Amino acid sequence: MTKLQQFLSAFLVIGLFLLTYNALTRPPETADTVLNDFMLSARRVLIEMSRFHQAAAQKQTQKTLHIVRKGITSFPDRLDLRLGEIHFCQMIGDVNCMTQGMAATLAQAQLNNHHWQWGANEHRGKRFMLSRFQAFQKNLWQAQEDAAFQKNAELILSYYPDNVMNLDNLGVCYLEKKEYQKAKNFLERAHLLSPTDKEVSAHLKQLKDKQSKKVQKKNQ
Repeated sequence: MTKLQQFLSAFLVIGLFLLTYNALTRPPETADTVLNDFMLSARRVLIEMSRFHQAAAQKQTQKTLHIVRKGITSFPDRLDLRLGEIHFCQMIGDVNCMTQGMAATLAQAQLNNHHWQWGANEHRGKRFMLSRFQAFQKNLWQAQEDAAFQKNAELILSYYPDNVMNLDNLGVCYLEKKEYQKAKNFLERAHLLSPTDKEVSAHLKQLKDKQSKKVQKKNQ
């Protein structure tokens, strides 16, 4: 073995030792460190987007999603990571990514019976999860993403058929499509479950007004 080969062999041994040492002494990854890395990466996406660096933004987007999804795999009951992923998908305008995130969260909720972890020491339940989903839904409606809005409402109702918020969401969706009978079915069901809900009552009134105008126009 030549001196150069001896040097390279020794260098390789030292390098492997240092890598092993770093791996053994590095603090274990926690959900909070993942969340912090995810937020920093998401911020870089916004920076690249603001600079109109499309290629860099796309590359950073993939890195950001990889970080949070890896974290979700390691810590499946951390709701803050899951909602963070959905929010990021909404931020970059990827509605399919949003729906996928919601579907995965709903599936996990059936496994953990809505015993979600939030932050280091807090916990969240079914009501909180669904309220956050509704916030995403409202943003989709305001952005006129009607197809995604309807798809998500149907998805949520497949797990929670008596969820008033999404019965109302579907009612409004069909109301806008002028499919009044379908709108009536969902809105009346929502009203039956929650007769004091002001939004549901307002949407029922809108439905009756539209149906009345339709009849009047037909009779003219």
